[in-house]
Amino acid sequence: MKKIALFMVICFSCNILFAQQKPLIAATVPPAVKVIPIVPTKLLKKQLESAFKRKKYKLVMPIADTLLKRNAKDGNAFMKKLGSQILLKMDNQAIAAIKSWFKNKDTAATLIASIPSQFEFYRVKRPVSIYYKSAIAWAPRNGIPLLFYAAELGEDGKSDDALRNAKKGYGLLGSKYKKAFVNLYASVLYLCDRKDEAYKLLEDEIAAGNNSYDVLKDYFGYYAKDKRYQDGVDKATEYIKKDSAGDYFAQRAILYNSMGNSEKACEDAQLIKNQFNGNDYWLKLFNCPQIIADIQPTMQRTYIYEVIFNEQKYDFRVSNPKVDMDNGVSFK
Repeated sequence: MKKIALFMVICFSCNILFAQQKPLIAATVPPAVKVIPIVPTKLLKKQLESAFKRKKYKLVMPIADTLLKRNAKDGNAFMKKLGSQILLKMDNQAIAAIKSWFKNKDTAATLIASIPSQFEFYRVKRPVSIYYKSAIAWAPRNGIPLLFYAAELGEDGKSDDALRNAKKGYGLLGSKYKKAFVNLYASVLYLCDRKDEAYKLLEDEIAAGNNSYDVLKDYFGYYAKDKRYQDGVDKATEYIKKDSAGDYFAQRAILYNSMGNSEKACEDAQLIKNQFNGNDYWLKLFNCPQIIADIQPTMQRTYIYEVIFNEQKYDFRVSNPKVDMDNGVSFK
């Protein structure tokens, strides 16, 4: 009986002891955390170039953003993103990005105003006024955006507005920038039926020593537009007698070609190659016979001839053929 009583006491004590202990909770395993690997910067840059080259502009922007977070001064990433914004017609975002990136307002305004021409908006008849007006408002003392805007107005036939903006913009420029943008000002005058003023302005500029390629291209371009080919040729010849620079020969060759005198055009093209830059650009442009390579193979060589057939271009290759040059060569 005593044993039974002792056993009951022990059981009762154990119950009290277990009741005082905190209940045991089974250990839980924390959920697995998904680790996203960090793409190396070098690889990201390759992805950026590839996406932009493939015209995947929506893909370009997040890659560029990541690169800019890593290096806020990454100019290439900024420009690729900017180009993508422009090509995706995100005009307000692109303009804001330029204003933020370039601390100098004149620099920012000039870049904003140059975008429509750089991206050739005219080819797709894309509206451009947002860029010009934003640039003018951002830097009102910068004459360059006013000139760009004036040229656009002139193209649209709004002569009064074009002339007003052009004169104001050109007047704001310093002497250095007037020299650089005189051809743009002259183009506005030409568009607004002030042709005599346009001719005279560039003639005076050439006489003052500013015979840059852009000035000569626009000046002699007026002769071509007005179909005054012979007058242009005579003027170019007059300049050549005073200053035999290659650009004068190039402009004369263009006029010769425009008037149908390919022989004289090719003479000038050959002269440019021999005396100036040594390349075949102008000869190729005018399809000159002088561009044909020497047919006689020497040493171990491959001759490549460009053949146009049914408006398609093909390479005709001749690799070190064994021929008797005295008996002629025949290619089939």
